[in-house]
Amino acid sequence: GGDFEKDPDFGQGDFCINGLLSPDREPKASIYEMKYLGQPFEFSVGESQPLTVTVTNRQYFTDSGIYDFCWEITDGVRTYASGLLDTGKIPAGGSRTAVISTKRLKWSGDMEIFLNLRAVLNKDMVYAGKGHEAAHFQQLIAGSRPHVAAGPKGKVSIQETDSAYEV
Repeated sequence: GGDFEKDPDFGQGDFCINGLLSPDREPKASIYEMKYLGQPFEFSVGESQPLTVTVTNRQYFTDSGIYDFCWEITDGVRTYASGLLDTGKIPAGGSRTAVISTKRLKWSGDMEIFLNLRAVLNKDMVYAGKGHEAAHFQQLIAGSRPHVAAGPKGKVSIQETDSAYEV
């Protein structure tokens, strides 16, 4: 979407609001999706204990030297542990794996526990200040996981009426 411009050489009076920002410059949900899809780092978490986190640098020419990789283990209310991943500088296109020990952490077995990962600037840059989040990721590491129900047994019939479908 663009701005409304009365200048005929610019936009012929066209106005479109299907972009990442509303006309009043308010961000739409799609801008956060775009930020996530274009983030410079990819994270993956191993299933075993201790937790292994692999960080992949998706940039073509820049290493990860200007970023810190922060982690936290949380239930959404309480933070059980947090710190920095020990990855060193990750070269452009490269990957590094770090380990997070969860041995001493205790939580109730039925609680949902998440690992949050963030890549933040470790110094001020021209385009953003120190602490600016460039990438993020969240993984459920304990608690209930989505349950997929079994499909229906036997045949399924569909009846169409004037106002509805009956299954």
